[in-house]
Amino acid sequence: MQQLLIQFPIKQDKKEIWISLLNSKIGLPYTKTMDGFISAEHGISKDKDNNLIWHLWEKWHTKEDYQNYISRPLRSKTSKFMEVVLECSNGEMKEIWIDLY
Repeated sequence: MQQLLIQFPIKQDKKEIWISLLNSKIGLPYTKTMDGFISAEHGISKDKDNNLIWHLWEKWHTKEDYQNYISRPLRSKTSKFMEVVLECSNGEMKEIWIDLY
């Protein structure tokens, strides 16, 4: 089993758009239908400069399951989902994979 941690800053004025995307049918509800998906939790924190940082913890059976999910048309670079990600993002995305035992 694999744990994926993703975090990136989001624009203050785009927080509601971001939350709406996550809760939409092309957001986390779509992700939860994917083969190999186990679970997901997410939240927002503030850094020392009061910037918003979004955090996501997902469990997948394998990294390959996640890669198959990311390669789908609804997650392509030209998809509506990615368009909103770019609109709301305020910096670099970090991904960390953790092997769970």
